[in-house]
Amino acid sequence: MAGYKGFTEAQAKAHKKYMENVATIQVRTSAERRDAIKAFADASGESVNAFINRAIDETMDAAGPRLPDADTARIKEHVQKTGEEPAAFVSRAVSDTIARDGQLLKMGIDPAKR
Repeated sequence: MAGYKGFTEAQAKAHKKYMENVATIQVRTSAERRDAIKAFADASGESVNAFINRAIDETMDAAGPRLPDADTARIKEHVQKTGEEPAAFVSRAVSDTIARDGQLLKMGIDPAKR
């Protein structure tokens, strides 16, 4: 920013602080696709950056929570032994845990603190 006269010292300091918490991700696409993305974002009243961030957020939210790698490995190991489908195993594990937690709660025991 040295030599650029458009920023005051306070603005330069604020910009530097802001940029400390911002990361840049580069996306490669064709010029035609870039133009289509920009046109779509403009028509939606968004910047391209806001549109892309919203699309990422919506996709990640729709996918739901991700398990830690160690848990994923344990599930894979278990279903290989049993032949059960991973989704069926996880569904059963969740149902069993909810039922067990319900019994513990009836006894006045907080299952999250055991």
